[in-house]
Amino acid sequence: AAVVSFFLFASYFLFVRFELGEEKQPPVAKLKEVRASKGQKLDIRLSDGTRIKLNANSKISYPEKINEQTPEVSLEGEAYFDVTPLSSRPFIVHTSHVTTRVLGTSFNVLSQPEGTAITLVEGKVNVSILNGQTTVLTPNLQATISKGSSRIDTQEVDVEKYVGWRNNTLHFNNITLEEAFTIIENWYNVKGEVKNPQLRNCIINSKYQNESLENVLNSFRFMLKMNFTINGNHVTVSGKGCPEK
Repeated sequence: AAVVSFFLFASYFLFVRFELGEEKQPPVAKLKEVRASKGQKLDIRLSDGTRIKLNANSKISYPEKINEQTPEVSLEGEAYFDVTPLSSRPFIVHTSHVTTRVLGTSFNVLSQPEGTAITLVEGKVNVSILNGQTTVLTPNLQATISKGSSRIDTQEVDVEKYVGWRNNTLHFNNITLEEAFTIIENWYNVKGEVKNPQLRNCIINSKYQNESLENVLNSFRFMLKMNFTINGNHVTVSGKGCPEK
């Protein structure tokens, strides 16, 4: 009888520990990975209502179902987030350089091998890097973290220039032709070749709304006195280059 009582007590003790939570662990959220190829943009809606616009040539992983655990996503490339407000849990975005925590806001994250830029449209976000440095962004502020850097740089910006892509608006913000072609290759799914190295450093500062590749390049031709040919998905650019200032 004593032996039977012991086993009954032990069984009840183990039942209480496992069923009432002493040993029970929260289930691990199943992750879903989505990729946007060159020339493609994707709209994603998470189970909590958060909306994500994924830019071309980008990849994101996120939990299929948002539960009591903190929602965390990982991004390579660029995405615009419109996060559903959560009363007590932050929404976390990881890139290779930085972690961004929010409680409900709209912001853009651009993650590239050379660094990450976070641009805040609405609300407030906390940006942190591996060495523990953090900064809080308010609307119209942008945080940039360069690869290998131990600091977060912030500046006030015209946010539309950084988030306009989600509405099919191309902004070239005083960047070189070489940098512009990186954007063009992703946007139109083409491969660019600039024949004259002097052309690559010519500065582009322009805006295009729902324009074709040919119209964008014709605008470049007018600004830079250059020529171009389109052969399938290959674009070749030639010209004298820009005079040194």
